[in-house]
Order: sequence, then structure tokens, then C-alpha cells
Amino acid sequence: MTEEEYDLLCSTCDSILLEDNVQHECIAIPWLHVIREHPVFLQQYEDLFCSQRLSKHFKSYFRNVLIKAYSSIRLIWRIILSYRKNLVIDPRLTQSCDFIFISHLLSTSQLSTDDDLYFGNAPNLLVQQGFSVLVVLINHTSLLDPILTKHIKSSHIQRLIIPKTLSLASEYKIWSKTQKQARLLRKKARVENDQFRKLVLDQSVKEATSDSTKSAIRISNVIGEIVSQASPRAIISTYEGHSWERLAFASARKSKKIIKCVGYQHAALFRLQHASRRLLGRKYDPDIILTPGKVGFNQLKLANSLRSIPIDILGSKRSIKYFQRKSNDTCIVLPEGILSECRILFSFSLECARKYPHINFIWRLHPIISFEDVAHAGIEMSSLPNNIVISTKSFEEDLMSCKWALYRGSTAIFAAAAHGIVPIYLKITDELSIDPLFEIADCRPAAISVEQFVLALNEQYCKDKLVKYCSEIYSPIDVAPLAKIVGR
Repeated sequence: MTEEEYDLLCSTCDSILLEDNVQHECIAIPWLHVIREHPVFLQQYEDLFCSQRLSKHFKSYFRNVLIKAYSSIRLIWRIILSYRKNLVIDPRLTQSCDFIFISHLLSTSQLSTDDDLYFGNAPNLLVQQGFSVLVVLINHTSLLDPILTKHIKSSHIQRLIIPKTLSLASEYKIWSKTQKQARLLRKKARVENDQFRKLVLDQSVKEATSDSTKSAIRISNVIGEIVSQASPRAIISTYEGHSWERLAFASARKSKKIIKCVGYQHAALFRLQHASRRLLGRKYDPDIILTPGKVGFNQLKLANSLRSIPIDILGSKRSIKYFQRKSNDTCIVLPEGILSECRILFSFSLECARKYPHINFIWRLHPIISFEDVAHAGIEMSSLPNNIVISTKSFEEDLMSCKWALYRGSTAIFAAAAHGIVPIYLKITDELSIDPLFEIADCRPAAISVEQFVLALNEQYCKDKLVKYCSEIYSPIDVAPLAKIVGR
């Protein structure tokens, strides 16, 4: 996808979301919220820019039918397994609450720790200052909430897991509303004259009844109910531009008229980051956006579309802790937690390692992926040369011995570059750049081939500028901006 096509996609999707009297269920469609330019994100839009053969169209249609049939059966089974007439909320939550954090549950191990995976110790710091806090977790595991609830560690901070299913009546209501939205979008598509917008509307019809759309509505419904019972003064959600975030703000405001909705931009921003940088109207927008550090703060301050939104720095649990290094001729390979990205970086570094055996490589994975996953995905693992090591150490231990870091979209490069490790960006021909260091790309070497990679090892680069920039990505957490929001 070219940058011009990307811009067209973003503006067309936005035009649908920004129509007068747009329905709540239309805002709920994740597909219409273009997050950023990463090729994995953009795969779902590829068919808009290429002509499909009739056979491919029918395959896509029947695949969609099968997926929805399977999803319906799975949903009914979940309702049976966790049968409930209504959402059951701990009665202690009916008492007044100052803050609700909306975070994410990726594994059961998170339930046995005090710090949150995304907000770090911010909830605990607020409790220490006398505020009452509730953490609401969106369940991304394969387990149902009744099972997960048993693993929650007893703590002074209440935690609640949003269920994957609601009552049969509630689920039918969500299904009915998404079907109605699909019909409305189909009518718009039939009378649309612009060919590209018609394609987007046609696809939106399918996406309106998808699992992800229903999930966004379900999450917002639960958050609305929690807000009506707990009556918080502010809710703080991770903020990347997803549809459920906007719906959560709308539901919170519907349940309580006077409430502050805070978006926490916890992850690094990319050059063409879109959905989190555009507004959808007072009902769906955050009252304030908090960033993890000075770099994100400056980037959002420069966004003309966000000039009406106050921006402040909360900090991050990922603030960089410095240590001494003893580097040698070793390059750490840092893929994102995406198998296709592991394939690209590991295949490239394997080719480098075989041609240049004097260069050592450390293969390191994002925590959400295992090397078993990598092997099952068909990535070469069985006969690696001696100069490739599969990491079994901590990130800090790996960095201690490295001189270079090969990367693409991984934000782990910030910690590496902040410690003086040379970042080398692997480019792909005819691809939109996904470099997290895009603002200072002229300060680091890049490679598109093995030969260029070897030349990059000895290139001069702006070390001081890179170290300073990466050191300002994440700041230590300071909850003063949150305390200020509620007037203390």
C-alpha cells in the first residue's frame, strides 16, 4: 500500500465515522478505525486496492459465512458455560470510587502481581495518596472470567474482569443492533457513487456483525454498568485508537454526566499513526490524553487535530534503567510480537550469519511469542550456525554484550539505543516505513540487503542525539496529572 492509498483509506473510513447522527454501532466497527501503517494492520484492507477474481470473491464470502457460524456456536457455548441472568458486580463497587483504570489481561500471571501490565504502579500510587481505585481488565485469554476471577490476588486495589459473554438477552440485543447497522450501511452502499467509498461501505457491512464489533459493544456496555454503580470521578483507558476505547468513553458519560475520560497513550507513536490522532466528537473523545514520556507529549502537541485536547505526561513502567555494557561484535535481533515479523528478521539475520561467521547474533522474542510458536510457523530453527544464539537471558543481560541491534517495528529499540547500541533498521522494498525512530531516522543506519547490513556495522551515526531521544521516550510514573484531574 502506498502512502497516498493509506491517506485515502483513512479519510474514507473517517468520513463514515464522522457522518451526522452516526450510530453507536457504527463507531463500534474496529475495521473503520485505521490504527497505523504497519503491514500487519493493513492486511485487512488489501482487497480494497486490488481487483479480486470472481473465484476469490466467492471464497472470501464462504469463508466469512463459516467464520460467523463458528463464532455464533462458540458464543452460545460460552453463554451456556458461564450462564448468568445479569452481570454480577461485587457489591463493594457500589460505593463511591475515584478512579477506574481500564487495562488488559493477557495471562493469569498478571492476576498475582500488584503492578498493572500497562499502567505499572500508577493505581498503587493513587491509593497511597488516599484515592480509591478499581482496575477493570479486558480478557484476552482463552479462559472464561469465572475461572480467572479465582486467580485474582487479594489486594487493596479491587480488580474486575470483563466477561467474554453477557446474558442471553444482552447478547441477542447486541446481535440485533449489529444486524440493523449492517442493513443501514448496505443501503448507503447501494446509493454511493464514489467507487472507493462504496467498496469501504460494502466491507463495513460485513464488519458490522463481526466478533470484534460485538466485543467492542460488550466491553462498553459492561463499563457503562460499572460506572453507574461505582460512580468514579475519572476513567483511564489505554489509548491507541481502537473502537472500544471510544465506546467506553461514550458509555461512561451516558452513565455519569460529570466524569473525566482519560486516554493513556502507553505505546510509541508511529509516523502515520492515525486513529488516536483524530477526533470523533465530544461524546467519543478523551477529555485529556496522557503520554509515557516527553517524546510522545511533543508529538501529540504538534498534531493539529488534537489542539482542543489537553495533553500531559503520566510516565511509564518501561522507563529506562541504565547499566554498564561490555559490547563485542554481537547484534541483537528484535522482532515485534508478530510471527511474520519474526520470519522477516530471523531469515535475514540467518543469511547474514552464514555469510559472515565472525558476526554473532542473539535472537530475542517478544514475551507474547515463544520459540515453539516460531518453529511451528515454519521458521528455520533446527540447524542454526554457531554464531546465532537463541536468548534465554533477560533483556538487560542480552543488551550488555551487544554492539548493534537489528529491528523493524519493535519499540524495544528505544532501550537498546538509549544504552548506546547502534540501531540498524531493516527496510523492505515498496513498504511504508514502520520505524519507531522515524523522527531521527537520519541518525541511524539502515539496510535493505545483507551487503548493506555489513556496511551499516561500521557507519557513523549520531550516538548522543539517539541516546538523548530514546531516553525521553519513557519517564518514571508520576500520578500528579491524574490527581490534578479530580481536583487534588
